[in-house]
Amino acid sequence: MPTITKKIAKKTFWEMTDAERDADVKQFDKPTPRSQLRAMSTRERARFERSRNGDGPSISLYLGDGETKIIIHLDEELLKQVKAYARTHKTTLPKMIDKGLRGLMSFGV
Repeated sequence: MPTITKKIAKKTFWEMTDAERDADVKQFDKPTPRSQLRAMSTRERARFERSRNGDGPSISLYLGDGETKIIIHLDEELLKQVKAYARTHKTTLPKMIDKGLRGLMSFGV
């Protein structure tokens, strides 16, 4: 007769008790072994360097007669990725920005 195994669903981080959370994140207290590391790809390295250099977006706000215009200067690679994402998900950049800002605000950021 075959044995039946029951899969135990793991709790989400926020459903855990403080002791369970501490035990779960204890693995991050020690350094990662070199055997688990790998070199970054060219694409990952470029993204890392952009984030490290602080070449983030610059934002300008122009307030007018009941109208606010926002100009955001984005990295070319990021803009290319965003446009491709918008195209595949049949949405627009302004809708993505709106959704993203609303998502951030819902988390109290």
